[in-house]
Amino acid sequence: MRVLVTTNAAVDHFLPLAPTVAALVADGHDVRVGCPESFAPFVRRTGFDPWPCRETAASTPAPPAPPAEERQARLMWAVTRGWPADCRGWVDSLLEQAAAWEPHLVIVEPVEHAGRVVASALGAPLVVHGWGFALPVGVDEIAAEGIRDVYDAVSTTPSGPVLVVDMGPASVQAANAAPARRYRYRPFSVPDQPVPPAEAERRRVLVTLGTYAHADAAALMRAAADAALQAGADVLVVAGHQDRLAGDPFPSEVVVLSWVDMVAAMQSCDLVVHHGGAGTSWTALSCGTPAAVLPLAGEQFRNAQILATAGAAAVCPSRDHDGLASAITSALNEPRLAARAAAIARDNQALPDTADRVGDLVSIGNSSAVEAT
Repeated sequence: MRVLVTTNAAVDHFLPLAPTVAALVADGHDVRVGCPESFAPFVRRTGFDPWPCRETAASTPAPPAPPAEERQARLMWAVTRGWPADCRGWVDSLLEQAAAWEPHLVIVEPVEHAGRVVASALGAPLVVHGWGFALPVGVDEIAAEGIRDVYDAVSTTPSGPVLVVDMGPASVQAANAAPARRYRYRPFSVPDQPVPPAEAERRRVLVTLGTYAHADAAALMRAAADAALQAGADVLVVAGHQDRLAGDPFPSEVVVLSWVDMVAAMQSCDLVVHHGGAGTSWTALSCGTPAAVLPLAGEQFRNAQILATAGAAAVCPSRDHDGLASAITSALNEPRLAARAAAIARDNQALPDTADRVGDLVSIGNSSAVEAT
């Protein structure tokens, strides 16, 4: 079976799909990961075959984003206008390659739309593969309308998915989450630098703010590391992006690594201070590790609230040193956060695993292959 998986150029968007890709490959299927050519090196680094797609300047850019302080409006812009519009620059290249290859199944991450256009144009069944936090009901339809001209250019119309899959227990979802068939979240990590052992008799705090560039990330990571030190913790910082290493050096007591096996790192920690990205959030939850969340942008504020409502994380109320120190100290000393994170990890383990998810996908793809013969 030929399976096309598509992703935007974002690590946190792709890694939740990686266990599914790996299982399909192990099952003997021909899987290609379509992505902007700038993201192809990371796909190769994870061990998969990318389809690098030429990127061109979009003739119709996304509408301007609302002010950052208008968080709900900014979230809806990101998932219905910002990320979907990114497909304009590479959809033609993806369609050219896919038309020659004729995939039996197209799998897309929640805000990637080049793959959706291709599935509609080629008549291939479409599956939307979530990150762990389902987006609000109606997002897909609004997003499709925003890029209607892209569909018109290839003489097709938006078609809905035959299946929406997502990971993690339904109890850790927003009230307005779109429905999905739920499976176990199985984290996927790209090993790099080894995780040093924690100092004896000191609780460890891991600080990471994801992999996407952000102007405030470097200063916030230093403030969070300082705050964790003040709380008496052994502190491990995982940069994730080179912009985090700009500016003043971290305190000498802090271990700073550019990239690690995040699963191993989180399993060694008592608390994770993170940005609320879906992949990072669910990796921590699957390890049973509580969090203090410092959201930076987009859906991260919504994710942070979901985690807090689920009882597995505290949301940092402010970004100044005292506010961070208070939040991190409270989170470290709140046993209910750890207990709830452990309970969610158990609930996650009880869900159908990757093999079940792949079985459902193969059934859809095989039906498509039979129809094509």
